[in-house]
Amino acid sequence: MCREFIKGSRDRVIHTYDHDLLDVSEIPVLLEHSDGELERHELDECLFMPLTKGYRAGEDARDVYSDAISWWVMHINSIKERIA
Repeated sequence: MCREFIKGSRDRVIHTYDHDLLDVSEIPVLLEHSDGELERHELDECLFMPLTKGYRAGEDARDVYSDAISWWVMHINSIKERIA
């Protein structure tokens, strides 16, 4: 699953300059108070940058990419151990 995510994202960025990040400077959120009142706020772009489609859509891209890098590091280290 992780390979498909990485390959798909990589191919879109390299070949079509497309990415899965939400392309806005501010992200609107609604906060619900205990009395049911809704309050609208804007998140700064640096606080949360969700993926808009594909694997783990809606999650912060930095978390997803960090998990992907950790997955690759684990597999590369496993290969290095077998070679040594």
